[in-house]
Amino acid sequence: MNQLPRPARPSVSAATAYRFPSPDIDQALSNGVRVLVLNVPGQYVAAASLTFDLPLSVEPREAEGVAAILVHCLDEGTEQLPGEAYAEALESHGAAFGAGVTYTSLACHLDVPVPRLGEAMDLFAQAIRTPELAERTVERHRVLRLSSIDQQLANPGYRCGIELRRRSFADDSREARMAGGEPATVANLGRNEVRDFHARWLSPQRATLVLAGDFSDIDALAVAQAAFGDWETPQAGGTELTHLAATPLPGSAVVVDRPEAVQANLRWAGHTINPQHPDWGALSVASHAMGGAFLSRLNKVLREDKGYTYGIHLGLQPLRHGGLVSLGGSFRSEVIGDALATARELLDVGPDGFSATEVSEAVTYLTGVPPLQYATAEGIAGEVLHNLSLGLAPDATSTELDQIRATTAEAASQAYADHVALSTLVLVANADQVAPQLTEHGFQVEVVSAD
Repeated sequence: MNQLPRPARPSVSAATAYRFPSPDIDQALSNGVRVLVLNVPGQYVAAASLTFDLPLSVEPREAEGVAAILVHCLDEGTEQLPGEAYAEALESHGAAFGAGVTYTSLACHLDVPVPRLGEAMDLFAQAIRTPELAERTVERHRVLRLSSIDQQLANPGYRCGIELRRRSFADDSREARMAGGEPATVANLGRNEVRDFHARWLSPQRATLVLAGDFSDIDALAVAQAAFGDWETPQAGGTELTHLAATPLPGSAVVVDRPEAVQANLRWAGHTINPQHPDWGALSVASHAMGGAFLSRLNKVLREDKGYTYGIHLGLQPLRHGGLVSLGGSFRSEVIGDALATARELLDVGPDGFSATEVSEAVTYLTGVPPLQYATAEGIAGEVLHNLSLGLAPDATSTELDQIRATTAEAASQAYADHVALSTLVLVANADQVAPQLTEHGFQVEVVSAD
């Protein structure tokens, strides 16, 4: 039987370097709201995000957590549409509302089909400008936050992260404490505190509205003007706010004692740079090669070769000023001493540094993922908000990707040597089982109760 000729293999050209989109419009409304419009052809579900340049340090110390309570209440009724009527109105346009806080910003989000953008933006503006903030709503979210704190403190991974912040930053730094507030402060919150915070700090002068989607048939700037152009907040405080750098603490080692624990949860961190530093791209490559990939140096040895853990990760946590580089994972309690000793050896890259192959693979991954991450309007708007929260340009992602592409093995090795030094160690584990192992391997540890 005659075989059909095999078709010629099609030629595939190399992918072009991805560029994060720059805003098509960057303009301030008359009241100070900055509007960024990113027209993304083919994205028929629009994303609207309004972010406030608002460090959490503006919260009164005795009322920390008020910002988090506020954002959870915003979509549970407005002055115009109280209670469930607001949610029903959003639903009628196929829109979804969300909100959250970070240590540097408060942001609200809306996803809606592009043809319904105008109507949904009016509802979005209601939630931000004139929320109902009913007493029953505030109280319910206060109780939910207290329950959430209990759950977080009971979760070894969360507890590790909470303790790590306390040990990494001085008590005068807001970053030393949970962004959503802690039991003693959340207990003080009520409707008056939430309303006062809203009136004082959510103002057009601090707001940036990001609109992303296919706006070929819509004047997105006009939609923004209609929703927010007449917004005034006479009770708001001054527009100038300072993002203070968190005060770093010297290194320490602590075991949070959980006698019933069958494994040891670990965080090991140090202070480092953020994306404003010219070495950020090279450091991102280095951290990925060391502990960001499934077969990074740490995972290959500690998971694959020794079987000490299901996985270990080294990652960067940027802040407005500086940041943390943190190693985290869960280990069998009986091997935690050997695991830490091995990790310490692996973390020291020595004079040879990273190989060209390690760096090439890291660069390929870090530059290949963004087109997938930012394939939707929501992904693009979220990245713009992330950049703004760190004091960067809206399209700073392209600069970072250029830095990553230009990273050599020598540059990655030098950035790692200059900016990675883990000094603060936190474990949540059975102290009787793990503390002697740590002492044997040269760690001087403090044991504290989990209560």
